[in-house]
Amino acid sequence: MFLGELEKKVMDILWATRGSLSVRAVTQKLNRAGKKSYAYTTVLTILTRLFVKKIVNRTRHDRGFLYSAAQTQSDFFRSVSQDLLRQLRVHFGDAAVAHFVDGIEHIDPEQLQKWRNMINKHS
Repeated sequence: MFLGELEKKVMDILWATRGSLSVRAVTQKLNRAGKKSYAYTTVLTILTRLFVKKIVNRTRHDRGFLYSAAQTQSDFFRSVSQDLLRQLRVHFGDAAVAHFVDGIEHIDPEQLQKWRNMINKHS
């Protein structure tokens, strides 16, 4: 499951926060961090969508909700990466792997060695 640009910004705020935040708090942090100003209702819509996708948790607080990340950033990226690779393999098989390998040729040799080490560690 990929994140849109604004979803990613909202999640970065939640991942950087140790607790839960209200829509207003997320909106304020978002507006302080960027050049563009977002409306409360826009941020509420994004948080609601992230809740439906099970990417954030929410708990009732006063007349609204508090939101927090459902998993760490690292766990989320791991899950997304694994899902992407599984989908590529299922739908495109060897062709997906071949194109992936072709793309690796343009990667820094040090990064390639790190990946080899990771592969060997999990083999």
